[in-house]
This record gives sequence, C-alpha cells and structure tokens, in this order.
Amino acid sequence: MSATSGSAERNEPPSGAADARGPRELASFSQAELADVRRRIRERHEEERVVPGEGLRERKKRLMRQQISDTATFMFMERGFDEVRIAEVAAEVGVSEKTVYNYFPTKESLVLDRADDMIEQMRRTLVERPPDVSPTEAVVGLIEREAARYDMLDPVAVATMIEFSRMVDRTPALQAAIRDLTAKLVDIATEALAESAQVDPRDPEPRIAANALVGLWEIHSESSRRRLTDGTPPEQLREALLDDTRRAARLLETGLWSFNSIVQGQKTRSQLADAARTANEARKQVIEALRQARDAWREVRRAHDELHESGESPWFERHRAAAEERGVHHAQRERRRAIAEQHRAIADAYRAEHQAIGKAQKQEHRELARQHKAEHRQLLEEHRKATRAEQEALRAEQERQRGRG
Repeated sequence: MSATSGSAERNEPPSGAADARGPRELASFSQAELADVRRRIRERHEEERVVPGEGLRERKKRLMRQQISDTATFMFMERGFDEVRIAEVAAEVGVSEKTVYNYFPTKESLVLDRADDMIEQMRRTLVERPPDVSPTEAVVGLIEREAARYDMLDPVAVATMIEFSRMVDRTPALQAAIRDLTAKLVDIATEALAESAQVDPRDPEPRIAANALVGLWEIHSESSRRRLTDGTPPEQLREALLDDTRRAARLLETGLWSFNSIVQGQKTRSQLADAARTANEARKQVIEALRQARDAWREVRRAHDELHESGESPWFERHRAAAEERGVHHAQRERRRAIAEQHRAIADAYRAEHQAIGKAQKQEHRELARQHKAEHRQLLEEHRKATRAEQEALRAEQERQRGRG
C-alpha cells in the first residue's frame, strides 16, 4: 500500500462524511467503518489488475502480497511504524513470519510495496514513448494515469491518506527509504534519456533532465498531501493535483527563462521578447552540446570496441573486475541470507520440538491423572466391600449370641 494507493475508493459517501470544516481524523471513524475500508481494499485489488497469462497460483501470490502490505500499513498507521513487529503482522494476516519476509525483504518495503512497479513504469514510459512525445509529456501522462484513482474518494479514504503522510513524516526509516527510491528513479530515468539521446549516461544533460522529470513525481506527491490537508473536496482533488503537475511540467518545457522573468518582474513585451531570444539561444547551445556529447560517446564506444577486439582493453578489464567484485558481494549476501534462513529453520525446529515435548508432557500428565483416579476408585470399592463384610460378620455374630440366650 503506497502513499498514492487511494485505498478506500467508492462512489457513495458513508455515514459521518467530512463537513466544510475540513477532513476528519482517521481516529474519529468507527472500527466498523475502518473494517469496511479494508474489505473494499481487498475487493478492489482482486478486480483492478488483470495480468495477461497469469495463472491461479500467481494471482493468489499477488493478492497475498497485497493483503500483507495493506494489513501492515494499517497497523503502522494505528500504532506507529516502530511499534509493530513483523511477527505481529504475520499473525494478523494468518501466515508465518518467514512468509512475510519471502514477499518483503525489509520492513520499509511493506509500506512502499509499489516501488518496483514505479521504477519499471518510469523506465518503460521514457524508453517506449512515441517520437513526437517529449519526455516531460510522457511522464505527465504516466502521472495522469496514476491519478485516476483520485476520481472518487470517500472521507475515510481521505483520512487514511492524510494519516499515511503523517506516518511517513514521523518515521525516519521510511523517509530514508523514499530518498533511496527517488535516487533509483533518477538513475533509471538518466539511463533511459541517455539511451534515447545516444549520449554517455554520465553527461550532465541526461542527469539534470532525469532529476527534473522525477521532480514532477515529487510535485504530485507534495500537492496531494497539501490539498488533502487543506480540505480540497474529493471530487475536485484529481483535477487540482493534475493542474499543479501540469504547471510544473510547462515550466520544464518552456525553460527556466520564464521563471526568471516572473521573479525579476519583467512584464514589458520587449523584456519578454529578449528573454525568449535568450532561451532560444540557450536551447541551441544545449542541442549543440548534446550533439557533441553524442559524437564523443560514439567515439569512446568505437575505441573501446577496437581495444576489446584486440584484447587490450583496460576499460573492459576494469569493468570485468568490478563485475567480479559485484559477484563476490552478491555471493556474500546470498550466504548471509542462507545463514539467516538456516537460523530461522533451526528456531522453527526448536519451537516445534518444544511444542511437541509440551504436548507429550500434557498427555503424560493426563494419563497419570486417569490412572490415579482409577486406583482411587478401586481403593474405594475395596474399602466398601470390606466394610460390608465386617458388618455382615457382626450381624451374624449377634444372631448367634441371641440364639444361645
């Protein structure tokens, strides 16, 4: 369940809708309303994403992953991210702690469960965009598709999204995870832009362009948080968010000269015309720099290919050594993971053995109790028989004495 999951969407507002004073707090809703939200989350996830060629087993795994994430996120919002243990999440869902770790390698990934999807969507958006669509337009289109979930939000959904933002604000671990995700998005966007422009990914142009494009996501997220907190009506939220995003995108498309014009108070036609000419010259310089960078990158690759064919490529040797080092690190990580799995398996076996011993001891105690009870009954019965025999003998003796008298 990510920050933009829109997890409580529906068409009709529930009882206790927000009034003109602003959105209600999540704690003000009843447990029944919150349970209804979680039920509708599960129903929506079962309907929304139809994966072509997905088998029954894959679909069950996907839905289980989403259920674990949604359950954990609600628990984190209710009690605090640092106050909830993974074992508690597993118990709430009804799975083992190992199952949770199989789906989510870290506690933070339980919250940022769509991180991999976001990275892949950013890559495909930039790589597969049509020739007549600019990178800015492509990213805005991606944000517009993601924003479709804001079409209809009820008050519980609004309160949930506000509380989600607050949870992130007060959790340093989640803030660090979001910064890491942003850095990965910038890296992916840089590689995609460099590939489409045929330049070195280390050049400044694709890097600064990637930072600006990822900044549109940040604008969208910050606008969502601000407008939700300010009490923007749910039916107006989507258009308000997209308007903020498009305004930022227009600035990227036209260039920073328009921003400087506003800041410096340039309002005359001649000043704006001078700024436009300056921006046009700057664009020409950028295009020329990109051409030169592309030619230089092609020359570097050609020289590398020649050296590689001759077997004298220090660049190739360095990268092979780096790849081997990465392989060593990967093997170390795998060993640590295997050791952790072994420790968990030992712990599981110990718990199972302890439970079996406890069960056997309980069974033994019950058997001893039954034996003691049976022995007690037998002693009582023998005592009754001996008492009856003594009484009969006494009566017989009394009868004989009366006969003699």
